[in-house]
Amino acid sequence: MRYRTFKVPAPLTPRQLVTIALYANGVSLPQIGEILGSRPSTVKGNVRLARRRMGASAGVPRVLLAEAVEAHVTAHPTVPSSQQP
Repeated sequence: MRYRTFKVPAPLTPRQLVTIALYANGVSLPQIGEILGSRPSTVKGNVRLARRRMGASAGVPRVLLAEAVEAHVTAHPTVPSSQQP
């Protein structure tokens, strides 16, 4: 019998956490770029990497992604409170 192994999601960097939290709450990539002083392509890359680290595919709705961000923050409390969304 084969067993599936699952990778424990890695903690997000502070920038990835802020980016994915804004994205999950409906902020557009260009708007996030303006807020963070980044190009939209950089923001898109941070969203992609954060999704991958959290184990969330591109098809996950933003509402569920927001719940995943909250769960991630709870699971990785070492993120400074000033960095939490």
